[in-house]
Amino acid sequence: MPVEYEIEAKGLEELQRKLGHFNPIYDKEVKSAMSSAVSGVRAYWKTTAPVLTGAYRASITGEVKQLVGGQIEGVIWTNQLSNKGFPYPAALEEGPQYHYRRTPRQGQQTLHHVGRVIKDKTESIMKLMGKACDAIVKELANAS
Repeated sequence: MPVEYEIEAKGLEELQRKLGHFNPIYDKEVKSAMSSAVSGVRAYWKTTAPVLTGAYRASITGEVKQLVGGQIEGVIWTNQLSNKGFPYPAALEEGPQYHYRRTPRQGQQTLHHVGRVIKDKTESIMKLMGKACDAIVKELANAS
């Protein structure tokens, strides 16, 4: 059972379409920003993971991929199962019975943990995308 969240940087698809033959500039800048975003979210998720061992943290991974149509997508995931066989992310996100253990947040519910990670990192992701747009504009101005 995957836990999915989506953050959309409005206007990027329109910008990509308008750039036409300048798409390599868009691809380079947005892929770079998305890579930084994926790394930042992955690192934050690992440091805030409510688990006792490192297996869950070590399983959190991510990638940046370009979809058909040119959209650039960043994905962060884990397929780690607990020793009882349930998927950690879904249990931690949706299960009110699970709590942080042996961490500074000991006893607090893990409910919506992944959602909090995304919420906490949304502003930094949007800043990265804004910087990518600024870099695209600068490169286009220099190309003229």
